[in-house]
Amino acid sequence: MYSLISVVVISILLVVNELLWRNFKYREEYHRKIIHILVGVFVAFWPLYLSWNDIRVISIFFIIGVLVSKKIQVFGSLHSVDRTTFGMVFFALIIGLLTFMTNNDWLYAVAIMQMAIADGLAALIGTRFGANSSYRVFGVTKSLVGNLTCFASSMAIIFIGSAIGGVYIAWYIAVVTALVITITEGLAIFGLDNLLLPVITILLLRFW
Repeated sequence: MYSLISVVVISILLVVNELLWRNFKYREEYHRKIIHILVGVFVAFWPLYLSWNDIRVISIFFIIGVLVSKKIQVFGSLHSVDRTTFGMVFFALIIGLLTFMTNNDWLYAVAIMQMAIADGLAALIGTRFGANSSYRVFGVTKSLVGNLTCFASSMAIIFIGSAIGGVYIAWYIAVVTALVITITEGLAIFGLDNLLLPVITILLLRFW
């Protein structure tokens, strides 16, 4: 029942986002990243009421759904970017993949939020305010403003997440993790940041 509710909630978010995009035609990047953040934050809390197997099953269905949607262009707001990206596929994949890397609720949440919030805000704020600090990586525009946003967001996620989870994370571990996250986000192309940021977070924080 809870699995079905979770899928319905995400479906509603996607449909509302699509309707807003079709009626108001905001920049595709804004639509993609706003829904990226909303869905990611929601998913981060799934371990609180879903089993790991439930999350894995939903992830499989999401991967199939994303591939079908990309093929027939169901959600134009998500697939209309003018560059090659597999970000949505990696998003759906990492939801389930992380369940094999940790069984810790707070660590799962922190890893997902690095992808959702740190990456999402970096793109939103970088797009809006980063024109004067932009640079290109393999044809993709990034910005120093976006990088700083990613670093600050990553640090906040680690400290807040660890506090809620009752886990002590040394400040230098948080700094190193946030720095690696920021560098990866700044260099990643083809949507690989959706896959790499959560994995890096798990690998660097799971033993601390």
